[in-house]
Amino acid sequence: MLEEPVAGSTRVSFGVWSNRFPAAEQLRSDLRESGEYAITVTEDCGPPIDCLVVLTQKRHFDLNELATLVRLANRARITVAVDRYRPSAGDQPPWPRDATLYWGGRYSELPQVADTLVDLIRPPDLLSSGIPALLPTDTPLPDIPLAAGTHDLIEQLRMPEVPRIVAVTHRLLRELLHSAPARNRSEYNLSRLARWSADAQSQPFINLRLTRSDKPSSNPQPRLSLENISADLRTRRLVMLFGDPGTGKTRLLRYFDAQSALRSVRPPDGGPERPDSFYVSLARQPLNPDISIDWLSRQWTAAVDPGWCDLRTFLTDGGVVLLDGLDEGNVRSAPLRDWLSQWRDVITQLCDAGAARVVVSCRTRDQQLPMREPATEVSLQPLSTEEIVAIAAQADARLAQRFKTTLATNGRTADLYANPSHLRLFLGTGMEGIPHTSARLFGLVVAGAILRAPTQLHDHQLSNRSAAELHTVTASDDGDPWQVLETIPRSEHWPHSPKSSPCRRRSEAMPERDHAGPFVTRLRAALDDVSSTPTGPPTLASV
Repeated sequence: MLEEPVAGSTRVSFGVWSNRFPAAEQLRSDLRESGEYAITVTEDCGPPIDCLVVLTQKRHFDLNELATLVRLANRARITVAVDRYRPSAGDQPPWPRDATLYWGGRYSELPQVADTLVDLIRPPDLLSSGIPALLPTDTPLPDIPLAAGTHDLIEQLRMPEVPRIVAVTHRLLRELLHSAPARNRSEYNLSRLARWSADAQSQPFINLRLTRSDKPSSNPQPRLSLENISADLRTRRLVMLFGDPGTGKTRLLRYFDAQSALRSVRPPDGGPERPDSFYVSLARQPLNPDISIDWLSRQWTAAVDPGWCDLRTFLTDGGVVLLDGLDEGNVRSAPLRDWLSQWRDVITQLCDAGAARVVVSCRTRDQQLPMREPATEVSLQPLSTEEIVAIAAQADARLAQRFKTTLATNGRTADLYANPSHLRLFLGTGMEGIPHTSARLFGLVVAGAILRAPTQLHDHQLSNRSAAELHTVTASDDGDPWQVLETIPRSEHWPHSPKSSPCRRRSEAMPERDHAGPFVTRLRAALDDVSSTPTGPPTLASV
């Protein structure tokens, strides 16, 4: 039974389902008070929904409830779970969703849940990836097709409307995730889709974050997807994707690869019979680099049986090569300039061999040599304030509301968290205080690690006084954790200078000290120097 739409309505913002109907009704009412068109749903018939909200007060669903959720999700653009119970570390959600909010089970919390839901869906195209999620189950759900083999799965993926959730057997999912090199196009495409679906980091996903940096303009440029860039007839064969560390370059390339797999599964009549993209992480290069087409061929044969299609054939047929991490040379034995020069030669060879497109990701500041091929340059844009709040909402609804207030009044804080790596770093601490500088952010990370594992201070124990001071300062927006950290004896687990980092070729051991103070002072000073630069995480080169 579905509540009838209001006369003249053109869209349904929220459809609320719950195993407790009064709770769904209360949340629907709170959403309407926020100005949203919300309805309660109990079955799978009815109008399309922008956001399906699943409000739960129990850990597991029976088969009938799961089947209802799959049908409802398949008619919604995005699905948000409002769960009472947080999963244990490392556990996957019991059913696919685009985002999760948490509540304590009290109806008095539902108005804040409603406000958070509105914040969550406000940024356009934040959550919906467009890639179907695979729900593993060995027990068929009532009236839901269960894919037990690749043919079944392809049949469902080729339905006129791409399903949001597809039920598959555990055996099929294991085969797709851990299969031998693909023997045909179907195996290659389905394995890429399965990897994206199984990656917990694939949601939430912000697709529209690119602008063309090779077309400078005084006017604001529209934010584009890599799909938009690739489909543009003006785009050159070589695309350089620039972005600071941690801004999402890898995820963007992997999403494009999954999109390519889905397109290949659903080709038009007479469509191509070859896979149309190939993702390679240059971090796989050995310490003594082997920068060559032959190395790329070995990466290809690890994923694809050359008896079906070798790399040369893939390129000749107009494949797209995605090279991730042109800046990886700074941790290899080769000088960065030599690394870049050799990859430049390989990129030229890929284009000469017939590749329709070569997309190369690189940190903004590490592109030191111009490419020989004319390139279209695109850049990842910082997170908007709305996107920051929406992502924070999935960690803690109350924290998201505090973020919303702080970002509206403090531009420096907004700049700091416009970098996704900074935002993830802070949300991972679980702290209440919102740091306004990168120095304090890193201090909170160190303080949080110490509070979670105080016995790792080597031969020393964290005193009750130091623990109490750290708890106090981490709950504050303005406290300085470094003043407390300087008094704590340094251990072998303490942050090390980059000069002693194992990824540096020249190693220099840091002298032992009874306390962390001198090193912490230099580290904090270095972080303070870069905290005014919002793009990219801080560099510790001056420590």
